[in-house]
Order: sequence, then C-alpha cells, then structure tokens
Amino acid sequence: MGTEFITLLVSNAHHAHGLNIENMIVSSIIHGLTYEAIYKVFHNIPPAMASVIAVAVIGMLWLFFRRK
Repeated sequence: MGTEFITLLVSNAHHAHGLNIENMIVSSIIHGLTYEAIYKVFHNIPPAMASVIAVAVIGMLWLFFRRK
C-alpha cells in the first residue's frame, strides 16, 4: 500500500465522521500559544493586579463587540 492510499483512508475517515483533524491540530497550537502568552504576562504579577487587568481586558472586549 502506498502513502496515497493511507492518506485517502485517513482523509475519508475523518470527513465521514465529521472530524476535522487539521482544524483540531491548528486549534491546539493556537490555544497553546495563547495560554503560554497569558501565563508569561501574569506569572510575576500579584493576584490583585492580574484581576484588575483581566477585568479591564474583558470590559474593553465587551465594549468593542457591543458596538458591532
């Protein structure tokens, strides 16, 4: 069996069952990078300051998306 046949089987299997493996992989990478960035930002900040920053960011996002 060639690699084309195996690729075809995997491709058909994940489409037949509604799974999108490529999307899952990319999503996992993006989530990992996002969580790493958040961890690096909040790692050395006191909890009270982290809470203030989190509330401010959530508020700004809420205002931004509320206008649209």
